[in-house]
Amino acid sequence: MNVLIFILVIIACVGYVIYVFKQADSKSLDISYMKTSSLSDAISVLDEMSNSDTNYRHYAEIKVTAHGNNSFPAPFSGQSVIYYSNQCFSVTQEKQVTYDKENKRHERIVKRESELSSDNSSEPIFIKDNSIESPILLDLQSFGSKSDLTAGCDRFENKDSQFSRSHFSNYRSGADFLGFRLKERILREGQPLYILGELYRMGNDLYFGYAHQANKSSMVSVKSEDQILNDVKGEKTKALITAAGVAIVAFFFFFSKQF
Repeated sequence: MNVLIFILVIIACVGYVIYVFKQADSKSLDISYMKTSSLSDAISVLDEMSNSDTNYRHYAEIKVTAHGNNSFPAPFSGQSVIYYSNQCFSVTQEKQVTYDKENKRHERIVKRESELSSDNSSEPIFIKDNSIESPILLDLQSFGSKSDLTAGCDRFENKDSQFSRSHFSNYRSGADFLGFRLKERILREGQPLYILGELYRMGNDLYFGYAHQANKSSMVSVKSEDQILNDVKGEKTKALITAAGVAIVAFFFFFSKQF
């Protein structure tokens, strides 16, 4: 039975590695072989193709800067931004009791985080490059988890801190409550962006958003193209290390008694 379970674990590890590698290779190919387009050229192609297909969306790689109507302070970090996305987690602790093979009691304190809320700003975001005078709209929400923005903050606030008392005074908690973890991603005025996605028209407005075409990568990132490609290589390395680690742990778990 142990051998069968171990084989299943190995198959799962191999499947995980194959999946990560396929996703990473697809992203890497899209980034490496796509020629960066100016917004002016992308708009020209969209206008030409829209003559025969009014629903046409033009897939492109662009390098632009982000802009907003006004900058404002982000709620958690206080930094001047044109966009923010944040999450608030409650942090609690609990005592876990376990018993070993000799029936000895062991206690440890475990911290847990539970999401309380998430929020993002609703002000429009615009993008432009040197090829156009008037910026176009960025549909950032359509990219979802494929957006890689600047880290505004990732910190813990004690339940008795001034920030906690002023922002979460109505929050009811138990004795095991420690405080709040605050995470925030931000976009500043003039931030350079690397974007893979689709240019399209909605009414009289131009938008750049997530690619609807099958097997096409989409992303918005504050990183450069080279940095993104290095991250993709890192994802593959991480997958190999994780799978190897799981396989080694499984081997010793199922077969250690035989040695």
